Amino acid sequence: MTPDLPPPLCQRTLLRAVPISATIKARAEDFIVDELPLFDPVGEGEHLYVGVQKRGVDHQEMVSRLARHFGVSSAAVGAAGMKDRHAITVQTVSIHLCQRQPPAVDPGWDDMGFLWMQRHRHRLRRGQLKGNRFSIRLRDIDPLKAPELWHRLQEVAAMGLPDAYGPQRFGVLDNNHVLGWCLLHGAFDQFLASLLGDGSPRDTPRFQESRTHAASGRFREAAALLGSGQRVERRILMACADGRPLPMAIHAAGSMALGFFVSAIQSAVFNRVVDLRLDAKTLHRPLVGDILWRPGAHGRFWFDEARAADVLQRNDIEARMAAGELSASGPMFGREMDQPTGAPLAMEREAMGAFQMPCDGWQSSHYAPTGARRPLRVPVRDIHLESGLDEHGSFVRLAFDLPAGAFATSLLREVLGTMPTDASRRERRAQSSSSLSSSSSTSSSSPEN
Repeated sequence: MTPDLPPPLCQRTLLRAVPISATIKARAEDFIVDELPLFDPVGEGEHLYVGVQKRGVDHQEMVSRLARHFGVSSAAVGAAGMKDRHAITVQTVSIHLCQRQPPAVDPGWDDMGFLWMQRHRHRLRRGQLKGNRFSIRLRDIDPLKAPELWHRLQEVAAMGLPDAYGPQRFGVLDNNHVLGWCLLHGAFDQFLASLLGDGSPRDTPRFQESRTHAASGRFREAAALLGSGQRVERRILMACADGRPLPMAIHAAGSMALGFFVSAIQSAVFNRVVDLRLDAKTLHRPLVGDILWRPGAHGRFWFDEARAADVLQRNDIEARMAAGELSASGPMFGREMDQPTGAPLAMEREAMGAFQMPCDGWQSSHYAPTGARRPLRVPVRDIHLESGLDEHGSFVRLAFDLPAGAFATSLLREVLGTMPTDASRRERRAQSSSSLSSSSSTSSSSPEN
């Protein structure tokens, strides 16, 4: 029995605009992401910084390829962030080579290449970037909607974007948060039952048959039905097939994947807090007890009763929030996370309760996160919009800068009034179905042993 949790995505929007339907990621060149670096490499040191451009390659595959090419372990590869797979992306990656020279041979990959290389003294760590520049072409949309979209984009840029997590955080089955919940509660049987979906109509036939095999203990058969994009699921199923106890089999997924599942339940709780603040119309103003955030400076302070009672301080803080210089923060819950007080704390506890997360009962878990605060609102800069026509038809293109960690899909949801259709997800489901049909026809024509 898997836990019955609420939807992990935000259910509210800032603009509450009339929905306009559109499609994203119809092809890789429709979704372009350029990383905005926080600093430039100095030209010396043990770490080789590499400008990587990739197309249709996910983060783990990129790290694995770089590790093999440079002759290092995956742990020696550092990146400031994980970029979309179904996109053309440019980012900086660090390779700990010590004093070794990089290989002179071009790897010859069609879908990934190097733009530049430069030495630096330190590893590139998660979050060490200024932000990302997005250029996104919306398809299946009336180009005459462009003026309305431009007006909405300007409104969001003026008010600041709710810093909600997008659907990428929760996986193609929208259940990464369920897997994270199971890990924190030690519900390993429920984890395995949820790993291949929940039996809903959105599951592909391939996943449905794989889940049937896994439920019957036929783990190798279940793993054989999974595609190249389900490496984590396949590792766990093969570990089960080898007879490992379930907690150890789950460890076969690797710490990065399991940490991502835990971050998904953290993200779902955060999104719930964003919804509560939008409902209360307090996303843009401070509440007594808030932990306020200075975007870009990573500095935080409490808006306590003393500051609220001081008219000059209160007016200054409210003005800075209205100008986007300050934001209230929300929870990425964890053992060491600072907690607000008063009404903000009550909202965070309400969000934890909605996802059946006690305030402290999970902290003894092996998977318990450290915790952090995240701004509830982020600035949107350098906005641009145009409509046009190319060989694939009409489009509306939006371009904008977001800080590190912010989701472009959250901005699109505000501007469109609804989440756009992700063509890459639709394509993956179709490929899974066709692969299952192909494998079934092949097996039925093969001689029996």
